[in-house]
Amino acid sequence: MWSKMQEIKESLIKRAKNTHKTIYPCKGKTELEECFTIEGRKIIFWFNTEDRNTHTISAPITRYFKLNDAIRIEQQ
Repeated sequence: MWSKMQEIKESLIKRAKNTHKTIYPCKGKTELEECFTIEGRKIIFWFNTEDRNTHTISAPITRYFKLNDAIRIEQQ
């Protein structure tokens, strides 16, 4: 469900903030919400830190299904 995907994204942002304290969207992005990529069966969160380095963290995704022309994703 999309709400589950939002939970995963919020969890990844929280993990990044807990580890690095201050994080920023990657170059060219204005919102953290724009910094996610889906690769295979995982969602990857890209972000920058105060030292201007780019970091990633990810979470697994286990099921894909299509509904009303939108791909919906559920985590384990």
